[in-house]
Amino acid sequence: MTSDTVGGVWTYTVDLCEALQAHKVTIELATMGAALSERQRTQLAKLPNVHLHESEYRLCWMPDSSADVEAAGRWLMQLAHELKPDLVHLNDLAHGGLPWPCPVLLVGHSCVLSWWLAVKKEAAPMPEWAEYKTLVTESVRQASLLVAPTQAMLHSLLYHYGPTERTRVIYNGTDRPALAETAENGEREPFIFAAGRVWDEAKNIDALTAIAAELPCPIYVAGETTAPDGTERSTESVTFLGQLAPDELHHWLARASLYVAPAAYEPFGLAALEAARAGCPLVLGDIKSLREVWGDAAVYVDPSDLAALRDKLINLITRPKRRHYLATAAWTRAKRYTSAAMAKSYLQCYQSLLGPKQVKHPVKKVRHSATS
Repeated sequence: MTSDTVGGVWTYTVDLCEALQAHKVTIELATMGAALSERQRTQLAKLPNVHLHESEYRLCWMPDSSADVEAAGRWLMQLAHELKPDLVHLNDLAHGGLPWPCPVLLVGHSCVLSWWLAVKKEAAPMPEWAEYKTLVTESVRQASLLVAPTQAMLHSLLYHYGPTERTRVIYNGTDRPALAETAENGEREPFIFAAGRVWDEAKNIDALTAIAAELPCPIYVAGETTAPDGTERSTESVTFLGQLAPDELHHWLARASLYVAPAAYEPFGLAALEAARAGCPLVLGDIKSLREVWGDAAVYVDPSDLAALRDKLINLITRPKRRHYLATAAWTRAKRYTSAAMAKSYLQCYQSLLGPKQVKHPVKKVRHSATS
């Protein structure tokens, strides 16, 4: 299994690997993007079914990544030769076209072309992203199975890189934080909470900074403020908390009166799921993927309509009964999206791809390090 260490894919990976323990699945985890943090290493240390193979190769959506993507491919092929896996589960879109010796399940968590169209409202510029499109198209078309976290994301992947008929939607899931006993919202503190990569235009944190001064309560935002190019985001209108450890994040969610994510692009939205599990009412960007996940269990707002976002937040802050109703609806719907349900669906895919084949070789505990 591949994973990157710089975004929400990491949270998904940890949740899935942990849930697969119950099914006795051993995972050789190859990481890319950046070195693991101490917190990430601590998370993996608690998973005896996971053996780490670490690298810092740049991801295919990062600037000037072509050489790293090729080098990562050679590294992954070497790992496959040494480990002889029964199946490859790729959580990056760059390497599905490699000559893998076994079935390949490719998960499209997000992609540049759909991000650009949703955020910039235009097609990604070519030829700047032509090499990326060719690479991902080859991955999608050669993979044994293409998986997406929502039907909306699957549609985007097929639109930009298809066709392929071997597809499946598997909703993400988590067991964190522990599901609140009830969605009682009346005694929460008067602040609004948001989480996500602050530098990512898709998260639309700028919308919150633009209206913060007009709201009757403060806004706190958790997430990385430094972009991959080193640019730092800062403002005085909201309080940036930086990257929080899971326990810290859940502590904030347990106290917030509202969780807001006015995203212009969000293929699933794990942070919103964590907020709902903690008993927060949700105010979300009105996009297809979030409506697919949350149905009528959230309030939606056009990501580009600042006045509507301001009015809806003010309305909810001043209406505790309405907040409680929405919190209950989100809390109830969140029960659908558990780690166990996600793992069961992936296990079904693994078994389908492997067919009657039985694992006949012992899993090697080989640890490699690679640098770009």
